[in-house]
Amino acid sequence: MQKLINELKPLVHSRRFEQVFNEKTSHLSGPQKLQLKLRLNDLTKPASQAIDLRRKVPGPIETYEYQGRIHFLDDKAKELFDRGIKKNFGVYTTETYRTITQYVREQQQKRINKQRADHDGSKLGSFVLGRYYRRSEERMNFVTDVVVKTTIDGKPAKFKAVTVDISLQGMQLKLPGTIPVQKLQQQRVSVYHTGLASEFVFNGTRAYEYQVLGTHKKDNHNYLRLRRRALAGADALDKLLSGLLNGYKYRYKVNVDHVIHTVRSKGHEMQWLQAQQGIPLVFNGMPEKAAYAIKTQSNQDLLEQICRQQPLLFNGLINERWIRLKLAKLRGQSEQTRLQIPFYFVQLPVKGVLRQFAIPGSAMRQQPAIKNILAGLSRAGYPVLSLVLSVTYSHIDKFFVGLLSELELPAWKTVKSAELKLAPLRNYQIFTQGVKATKVVSEHQRLIQLYTQCGLCNALFVHQDQHLQRDIGLAALMPFKHGLPSWFQNPELWLSKSHKILGGEKFEQELLQRLNDLKPSDSAKTKTLLLRLSQSDGDEEPTVNGRWLSDFVSFNEASLYMQKLYQQKKLLAVNVELYRCSRPAIKVLRDDLNYVQSYLPHRAKTLERQIKSIDAVIGVQDVTAPLLRLAMSA
Repeated sequence: MQKLINELKPLVHSRRFEQVFNEKTSHLSGPQKLQLKLRLNDLTKPASQAIDLRRKVPGPIETYEYQGRIHFLDDKAKELFDRGIKKNFGVYTTETYRTITQYVREQQQKRINKQRADHDGSKLGSFVLGRYYRRSEERMNFVTDVVVKTTIDGKPAKFKAVTVDISLQGMQLKLPGTIPVQKLQQQRVSVYHTGLASEFVFNGTRAYEYQVLGTHKKDNHNYLRLRRRALAGADALDKLLSGLLNGYKYRYKVNVDHVIHTVRSKGHEMQWLQAQQGIPLVFNGMPEKAAYAIKTQSNQDLLEQICRQQPLLFNGLINERWIRLKLAKLRGQSEQTRLQIPFYFVQLPVKGVLRQFAIPGSAMRQQPAIKNILAGLSRAGYPVLSLVLSVTYSHIDKFFVGLLSELELPAWKTVKSAELKLAPLRNYQIFTQGVKATKVVSEHQRLIQLYTQCGLCNALFVHQDQHLQRDIGLAALMPFKHGLPSWFQNPELWLSKSHKILGGEKFEQELLQRLNDLKPSDSAKTKTLLLRLSQSDGDEEPTVNGRWLSDFVSFNEASLYMQKLYQQKKLLAVNVELYRCSRPAIKVLRDDLNYVQSYLPHRAKTLERQIKSIDAVIGVQDVTAPLLRLAMSA
């Protein structure tokens, strides 16, 4: 499509346009031809704005008169103006105006970047997971008819409405003022896109489920804000809207810098997700409803053990009373908060049947014998997993979003017993009667987006240059702070070029060296790093000493060390994961890259090179609180 636009754009104001257009687009469908013409008309329509660059760019400004309109341009802007006039047969077009205003934004951004570079020359770049400047191009002003079916006061209701704006994730509807929309707050409604069916090849008899996020009244009309449910998979509506949105993006003058930010973030987030060795989870907290686990390149061993071999296991786990109470408390928080639930997990044959047990740390404090039982089982060859469920609650989507991760713990130092008595474990058996199985997904766009927006671990990205030199070049940070240790939120810890979050240069070099042993799409086993932190008054950055948890002789010894640092407020414990990246899926970013290419070809190429240069991901997840809880029982 971009190639056609480039070929046809110079001919729009010529007499041959219609003939050439019909010849070049004979293979396109009617909607595609319409989108192409809209785009061409938008780019080449005459502009009425005068351009005034005084006090906006450095260097001398001169008056420039064209067709009775006076502009104030510098030399570069005059060159761009003349080029646009020549290309469009003497017409001053919207595209020429946008090209010059984009040039101005670039000059301003260069000054800002230089100021930031002078001030933050030692700081690492960063972005927040799931946060994009995307509203303009994702949501378009689009008026079309719909039919809404729902219930009001327990009675079926059906009414017609028109869209005000629409996006992949939701839309806003305009309705008659007589409909009591305030009674629909947070309800689910069924929407039939009858208007799209009349304009495009689309099934208008299919219902699409939405949730009402909000309502308001204006000028005797009611308005509904709707959001598609997170569980909705890719479908015909997504396909149609994606094409329309991509075409309309060019009409609505989307800020190119915002698109660049989005492409950079999404390109890195794709690799961040594949680096997850834990299991990303989306569930509504009701065991009788299906939970969803996201498969990644790095979590397949844990996924096989927890979700595939025993698909009822996770919902059986969250049905345990001690977990249900914690989830209920989390749901009641007004702010988005992270909660972490540590426990030990073991599978044992009992009377010829494999049984699963989840033992919280508090159980070991109440029954010290359990520690000896688990240590004995481990010595006998039964895998005893130390797991932590990190979880938050999305009030908008009404779902819990979690990450089930493994903790690397040294063995306990316990008294060996000749006989293992398993009776104390009976109270911690996981029962799966009446619960739904977990569904494993790998390409569910909405679930992945929801998980990313609630990102439960940070990451550092390792880029490789043309000389095969590796360097940590970017940090991805969690989008919320409640429930996180203050040290983990410290920007000086994360954005320091000395990578203090990894314990300093020695540990960083060790990790980069370990990456050499990994092949693309391979990951190294999670290791837990204990950081001893302190910061003196007046110091910008904290001092850090790191120590691998696996270096301790026993978990008993590690527990004493952690408790001492915790009392001194100097402890931060993090899970560190290594993942060598495979080739990024540039295809899913191509539409946005083409948009950048149409205005800033050099920036588009640089951006694509940056994404392709991502060589590895170092995942960093805070596990301070769960480790301390387990340490208290050691």
